[in-house]
Parts: sequence; structure tokens; C-alpha cells
Amino acid sequence: MVYRALNAGVRILRRRPGQHQPGLLALLELIGSLWVLQMADAEPIYEPWVADAWPRVQALAEFPLLRALVPDGRYFPDFLTPPPTIPNPDVEAELESLLATSPDVVRRDLAEAYPDGLPDILGAIVDQPEPGMRRIVDALWHYWDCVLSSSWPRLRDLLESDILYRGREFAAGGATRLFGDLHHAVRWSGNTLMLQGRCTRRIELGGSGMLLIPGVFAWPCVLTITAPPLRPTLIYPARGVATLWDDPRRVSTANQSLARLMGAQRAALLASLSQPATTSELARRMEMTAGGVSQHLAVLRDAGLVRSSRSGRLVLYVRTPLGENLATSTA
Repeated sequence: MVYRALNAGVRILRRRPGQHQPGLLALLELIGSLWVLQMADAEPIYEPWVADAWPRVQALAEFPLLRALVPDGRYFPDFLTPPPTIPNPDVEAELESLLATSPDVVRRDLAEAYPDGLPDILGAIVDQPEPGMRRIVDALWHYWDCVLSSSWPRLRDLLESDILYRGREFAAGGATRLFGDLHHAVRWSGNTLMLQGRCTRRIELGGSGMLLIPGVFAWPCVLTITAPPLRPTLIYPARGVATLWDDPRRVSTANQSLARLMGAQRAALLASLSQPATTSELARRMEMTAGGVSQHLAVLRDAGLVRSSRSGRLVLYVRTPLGENLATSTA
């Protein structure tokens, strides 16, 4: 797939710093997590989350409808993940916006997911669009509330860290730097973004631009939304997804020599900073207080093992080259 004239309007979707209500990213992760649950060969990095979520998912009365909406992890209808229509919407506002989806768009997207004919449970949605869409929204909200909302703070911190990283890359080197390590299937050349895939298609953006959205449950794929009237969107795997469900106690004991050198908690923090992270993210990940994390980070920073950088109201920490060498050489 080829996108032309992209550099006229690249925009990384982000939320206002300090805002903690789940936004569009939450709705994308909601659908993405259903996508992962439906995949028979789901990636091993999701196994801890799937094992925790599966009992609650099976208990949902709406699960047959949700399973039909995201069939077998192959394709999920674009109308389920609309780009935002207002600044910084919360997940409730995004779900409410689904109610205004054109019945023609719903029929088109469902037909693409089921070219051989809709199952009965979705046929009823198409036959009665208004109550059908209300049923979809209620099912998605119930799934969010019972299954995904408890994981959202951890996911949100990772996504915000990726957004800050991409923003710095774009500021430092433009589109070439931005797309350089986005994904192995994505390549930027001149004024063109090329996405390797099974289909061949050319899209002229004509200055309208494209949304770039990091995703947790997109890993290891790059997903696209191209069907009008939705804005062209590229959903890519956020950095650090593979470590998202690491057991902090296992991390703290994985490197005994480093733990003996500087203490178990500082060693665990240093090991966790292979990707930029905020104090609050580290506190959740390591099951420590934010104050305790800040004290340990101050020691690591004074020793030249980590550095911090500010972006808006957020402060990100990452290993320095010295910290990288110490963490990896003793692993």
C-alpha cells in the first residue's frame, strides 16, 4: 500500500497531558483486545493477559455478539474504530458516536468481514440498525467495564510513552526519523510512505494527512483504516509491548549480580528502563509507591545510569549508554 504526499499532514494522535479519562486509544485497544482473544495463534506476549481476562470474557452474556463482530482475528469492521470527532473524547463519548454510524457503512463493513453471508446474530443488527447499534454499544461498554478497564492505566502509560518518543523523533529528523523504526513493513522514501502487505493499493492523501496511532493489541502487525468517510489511519505496535505483562518480582530477581551491586529494587528499575517510562508507569509496573520510585531514580540518575527528559507535563526516564551497558552486560 502506498500513501503519497504524507509529509503535508502527519499527525500522531495524542491526549492532553495529565488527562486520565480513556479516549480514542481506549476504544482502539478495546477492539484490538477482542481481536487478540479471537486469534487461535495469539502471540505469546499476550498469554498473561489472555489467561487473566478469559474467565471474565466467557462470563459475558454479550460475548457471542462480540465474537461475531471481530471474527477469528482476521478483520474487524472499520466503523468500530472511528477517528475522533471532538478533541480528547472519553470512551463513553466514542461509544456513543457509534450510534450515529450510517446503516450503509455498517452493512458495507460487515459484508467485508463476512463475504459469504452474515451470521444470524449480525443479520439482526443489519435488519434493525437503530436498536442493533445500541446493542453493540452496550456490549462493548460492558466488555470494557468488566474486562479491560483494570488494564487501561498500564496500557495508557505505555502508549503515552510511545507518543512522546515519536514526537521527539519527528522533531529531530522529520518523517525519515519518525518512520525509521516504526515497523519493518513500513518504509518512508521521499514523499511516499510504503506499507508492505498482501494487497496493492495507492492512496493519494492530497494534503489531508494521516493519523498515526500506537497500539498495544496491534502487535506485531500494522493495521490501517482507509475506507471513507474515515480519515486514513495507521495503527502500529507501541514500543515496549513485549515487557508490558512482565512480572515485576521476576524482573527484580532475574539479575542477581546487579541486584547485589545496587539493591533489588534499583536493579529492577534499571532493567525496566529499556524503553522510556514515567514515574507513575514504573510505580505500577514494579508495584512500588511513586515516591519510592522517584528516590531510586534520583540515585540512578546521579550515578549516570538513567536520564530524564520533559515533554509537556510528563517526565520520561530511560537508561543512559552506561546504564544500558551495565544492565545488558550482567544479564
